Amino acid sequence: MPGQTVRLQSIATESESGFEVAGPDSVGRRAAFRGSAYCKRTDYPAAATWIDRYFLAGGADLSMRSLLAQAYFQNNDIANCIK
Repeated sequence: MPGQTVRLQSIATESESGFEVAGPDSVGRRAAFRGSAYCKRTDYPAAATWIDRYFLAGGADLSMRSLLAQAYFQNNDIANCIK
């Protein structure tokens, strides 16, 4: 409606990887994005670190769990892979 202020639930912020949405679960989304990106670049230690941060932030996506196991396996960290 004209003349009314719209209150945004999230704010777009600029970061090193482009624009991201800031909000209550932005840490988890950012960590998931970076973890996936590091896996695609075959930087598996960094991928495991970021995907761990995703789960610490409350993420529960099973595909991220699978990606974490893959990152551990590709990094020869079998002990964490079978957890």
